[in-house]
Amino acid sequence: MNDLYRLCFSTMKQISIRYQKNSVDVDEAINSGFLKIINNLSTYDDSKSFEAWFKKILINTNIDLYRKSKRHNEQVLYVENFTDFKETNVQFDTPPSNNKYAELLRMVKELPPMTRNVFNLFAIDGYSHQEIGEILDISDGTSKWHVSNARKKLKRKVEAKSKIIAR
Repeated sequence: MNDLYRLCFSTMKQISIRYQKNSVDVDEAINSGFLKIINNLSTYDDSKSFEAWFKKILINTNIDLYRKSKRHNEQVLYVENFTDFKETNVQFDTPPSNNKYAELLRMVKELPPMTRNVFNLFAIDGYSHQEIGEILDISDGTSKWHVSNARKKLKRKVEAKSKIIAR
């Protein structure tokens, strides 16, 4: 099991960082997701990609944790405090010298929780609006609105960042 955990850890962390608001929640998502992976190993169809199978479990775990937190907390707009989050320990698919991915990830994490989750599911994880609607119990139109809203907000953030750099 240790070898399996080590093999999956980096990918599990990358996925959970996109969905969770802080490092404690990321750890909870990784641990809950890995427990589900272990408990469901017998259902894995070895004719299919193991990575795709465990990614789907982990994405669903992250969405379940979002639903759980949404039910227990009033929906409050917040500004993320990233000092708690040590992104330097994360391995991304881009070279460590390229900070553009980390900056974009930071901008995505600043989106409101539902918008961030819909954007992650659609733009990064490749789910359709219909699938997102079923997962998050929202309409296709609401899913499309969240993606559009996320794109507008991210575009404004990128443009603002570009203006600062140009000065």
